Amino acid sequence: MQLSTAKTQDVDEEKIPTGSASPHPDLRLFTDSTPLSFTLREKGPVFDHCFLIPVVPEPTIDTRTLPLRDMAHLFDDTSRVNLLASTTEPTFQLYTGDGVDVKEDGKVLYGSRAGLCLEAGRPINAVNDLMQRKWVILKEGEIYGSYTTYTAWLSR
Repeated sequence: MQLSTAKTQDVDEEKIPTGSASPHPDLRLFTDSTPLSFTLREKGPVFDHCFLIPVVPEPTIDTRTLPLRDMAHLFDDTSRVNLLASTTEPTFQLYTGDGVDVKEDGKVLYGSRAGLCLEAGRPINAVNDLMQRKWVILKEGEIYGSYTTYTAWLSR
């Protein structure tokens, strides 16, 4: 996996944003802001973080006029399948499913790391941050909009 950024919103013990941001501690960096590729393994690295896409424009409720920017590129060595996720949104959430525990009649249907979530969005708790409110406050007559694309292909 290759992410477009290593910077995440810092949160407190209750997962409330603190107002600061810093690189994710499990990502090795190529430059100050660009992480190197990494491999998702059975036990790690663990992610449940809101990543901040670099070079974010002024906050706006409708991001459809903004250029698509890559969030992440995923690649599987065995199947040779690629997935490129891009968005006009300012952030994305990456969750590796470590808390998944789906059971039926006592039988585990889906366990930890059974899936992956890669979701474009707005900054966590933006409504309570005066600098970020324009990302999430919809006023009468305004249109909320964004674009997110997921492109898959097979490598040779």
